[in-house]
Amino acid sequence: MTSMSIAKPEEEEEQRNEDQNTAPDPSVPENLKSKPPKTRASQIIPLAASFGDPHFLVRIKDLRLPICFDLPGKDKQLQSLLYDPVRRINITAKIVEGKGRFKPDRPLRTYIGQIYITSPHMTATVTPHKITFNNHIFTWDNETGVTSSSSTLGINGRGKYMEFGISKGQKLLIRRNLESKMAPNEGYLDFFVISGKGFSKEASGIIGRCLSMKGKLLQTHRNAIGRTKATLTLTLSDQHITKLVTATLKYRQGWMYTTVPCWMVDSKELTFHLSTA
Repeated sequence: MTSMSIAKPEEEEEQRNEDQNTAPDPSVPENLKSKPPKTRASQIIPLAASFGDPHFLVRIKDLRLPICFDLPGKDKQLQSLLYDPVRRINITAKIVEGKGRFKPDRPLRTYIGQIYITSPHMTATVTPHKITFNNHIFTWDNETGVTSSSSTLGINGRGKYMEFGISKGQKLLIRRNLESKMAPNEGYLDFFVISGKGFSKEASGIIGRCLSMKGKLLQTHRNAIGRTKATLTLTLSDQHITKLVTATLKYRQGWMYTTVPCWMVDSKELTFHLSTA
């Protein structure tokens, strides 16, 4: 095992409104760079993310704004976030109920309570209380850097962020949230794909299939109540299947608790690429 360094998010409150223009790699192995420059976490632009109850934010090739959609689950349900049969990578989330509702007559809000990751060189389970990586247990509060085969684990030691590197080019970041009025008492997890280089076009799952998609903004207009509506095409590059979808301009939670503009689509319209493995 060799250690690695991981950049620590600093001054979160001051950085919430900073412009996000670059997507630097948040960790640098020590054998490549002994003193990596610190990277402000607010500068990282995830390729895809899952937040809260859960809702998703995914950057699509050729679309200036990401698409966003909600996909609530049921307590103890397993949701496939990403499954790549070629790279043999499987990322699954376990859904847990919170203690709050959107409205009195609505179901309890749901969150990601656990994340399971498997690949040819690693197995990992992440909960708000501990991290298991290749049968070794780590805590969120101890700064840790581990390399095992071609996979890496980095924990920033501040109790909030941790990173996995899978093979070459695939970077995942997980953030834990312990304070929320509506979330479970034990907390919940947010999930980010920081870099998706190397995933195959056969990848599926809620996030996985989106990684190889292409989009096109056809037209926009304002409706009678002043909302910006759009017509988009989304294309599965591996199957050359194109679908016409309608979207609404929304502002949703983004990286570092900012709000970002996105094209909100109904997840029911995306059934052709929301396959679960």
